[in-house]
Amino acid sequence: MVRRLAGAGAAGLLFLAAPASAEECRSRLLPPAAAAPGPKRTITAGDLIELRDFGIAIDMPGGDPPFSLSPDGRHLAMLLRSASVAANNYCLGLLAIDLETRAVRLLDVGGEPTLILADMHGLADQGTGAFDALRPLWSPDGQWLAYQRRIGGVTQLWRVAAAGAAAEQLTHGASDIRRFAWTADGQGLVFAVRGGIAEARAAFAAEGDAGYLYDTRFWPLSGDRPEPPANIPLAYFTYGPGNGAVRAASATERALLLPAADPRFPAGTLLRAESGTGDLAWVARRAGSYLGPQALGARVSGRLFACAAEACDDRIIGLWWWRKGEILFLRDWGTRRRGEVALFRWRPGSAPVSLFRTTDPLNGCLRQGGALLCGREAAGQPRRLVRILPTGETALVFDPNPEFRRVALGPATRLAATALDGAPAFGDLVLPPDHRPGQRHPLVVVQYNSRGFLRGGTGDEYPVHLLAARGYAVLSFQRPTPAAYGTPSPNHLAYQKANIAGWADRRRVFSALDRLVDAALATGAVDADRIAITGLSDGTATVQWALLHSRRYRVAVMSTCCEDPSTTGFAAGPAFAGETRGWGYPAPGEKDPAFWREYSLARNAGRVEAPILVQAADREYRLALETVASLRAAGKPIELYVFPDEYHIKWQPRHRRAVYERVLDWLDFWLLDRQDRNPAKTAQYARWKMLRAGASAEASRPAP
Repeated sequence: MVRRLAGAGAAGLLFLAAPASAEECRSRLLPPAAAAPGPKRTITAGDLIELRDFGIAIDMPGGDPPFSLSPDGRHLAMLLRSASVAANNYCLGLLAIDLETRAVRLLDVGGEPTLILADMHGLADQGTGAFDALRPLWSPDGQWLAYQRRIGGVTQLWRVAAAGAAAEQLTHGASDIRRFAWTADGQGLVFAVRGGIAEARAAFAAEGDAGYLYDTRFWPLSGDRPEPPANIPLAYFTYGPGNGAVRAASATERALLLPAADPRFPAGTLLRAESGTGDLAWVARRAGSYLGPQALGARVSGRLFACAAEACDDRIIGLWWWRKGEILFLRDWGTRRRGEVALFRWRPGSAPVSLFRTTDPLNGCLRQGGALLCGREAAGQPRRLVRILPTGETALVFDPNPEFRRVALGPATRLAATALDGAPAFGDLVLPPDHRPGQRHPLVVVQYNSRGFLRGGTGDEYPVHLLAARGYAVLSFQRPTPAAYGTPSPNHLAYQKANIAGWADRRRVFSALDRLVDAALATGAVDADRIAITGLSDGTATVQWALLHSRRYRVAVMSTCCEDPSTTGFAAGPAFAGETRGWGYPAPGEKDPAFWREYSLARNAGRVEAPILVQAADREYRLALETVASLRAAGKPIELYVFPDEYHIKWQPRHRRAVYERVLDWLDFWLLDRQDRNPAKTAQYARWKMLRAGASAEASRPAP
């Protein structure tokens, strides 16, 4: 289960250049007042990679707000970041916004990126490469802002006066601050650390003198030594005022960081809200289901209410008490209604009333009086902070990237389709900015979320608008919900078994994608003979399935690769191997040609026709080795690149630019027979020509 924890894992972060100075960061983080007038220009890789961002860079609605509101409701604080490709670093700053005047101030700059860690396969704190959405918090009197800042590989608590002054570090421990809150009196801060992680790793170092026993403590994708177990708990402390003494937190103080333990709410509560008069509202998972659906309920004046309307049956992503006796909630309809998000008003005891709907995802909303403050984005618009009234009327509060208005983007059209089993799915078809009626373009499929700003798909490696500017049509694909979603699955094992049985989920996803490609072809703007498919993670699984079940996809690019017998048998470690056997995968050494014929590229190398480019992280490339070796032995064109100090999601700006550029080069070469004239790429194209010649020779051989 992914946990949004501060930190970057045991390996740390290795920048290839020195951190930016405070002066440079102020220049990079503060946006200009407005975009300069003038004609629109062609998009560049830097326009995407160097966007100013806040919150988690994931293209899905919902989540905790990455910003906070001052007690008087007049100011908002957030942490802003900006990448530099040239320097291969990030600037981070604490921003305060006056919500009346829209004036923006940078209260502090500095620190290192803080990435999301995940507890996976029984092991703690595995790096993901995705940015954490750390949230600054106002003191109850509005005089101070406390926030997390990472320096020297450790995340600690800092504070700065809201009026502006030099920031000061409050804690100086050896373990990362995972979460924090102001004490009720506003005089101190309660925080949580996972100190047992460092202790476990120190014990492993001593064990290494006699050699490590290879067992379920190993996760070979992160390193060559054991990893701490996921059951290491958090420890809670309180930073006191005055001399800054740190002591163990009391039960009352711990409760500030443990809302799930509130006995007034049902077990399994996901969202909760309390009115000024003590009435409660909640969203909880229905009993007997590992994932979804959900139920909305309330307790008003001691009386229980349940919302039985369709609007309340699942995927509620925001919940607030509004006017007396009324609740506002945000519903994400997901693939059921083409990615629509809707705001409803519910008075317990009556039917909910729809207030407004949008296909723009709303990220991390919080209530400001009678309105909501949300991050909002669209297919051609990076995330901005907006104020939304219940009527749907929207006002811009803060645009981190006003310069982006000068960038020329192609039109995006939302397409819908259903999988063979009836599951709904959708995608966005983006055409080149200079598209003219009657033109047909090669198509690139980008996966597997298509919510909000279309940057580069899940993992941000396939730049949608950059591809469109290059002359490609791009189908940004939103995969349908998993086949097991909403079924009676009491735990993760049962859930995964239902997805794997008969390859139910892979069949659902691929059939939905194939029908969306049909819809793209029906527009007349796509060349059916030149279609490429790309993907990371679950998107890679769809690439594998597509290459073995269709001849439609002529070229492939993957960010991770691949699920083959070695992957589930041993390359990902014994814990993962045990899990996959429970899901229905064959055991290591067990021959199951019927199972692998559907899915494994390595076991079916002779059936693979598309040239494949793999650009993998150093922590994950071993998963591709069986595939690469098998396809090379079969004379199939495949090339593997390995990026140092990377995770499942690549975080280094310079690496992202290299990934973008090679994706474009690979697609141009195989789909358009076009080459970059840069002499530095001579060797690249020499290799690719040899791959193409070998593939042509293989294709011309008579069948045995």
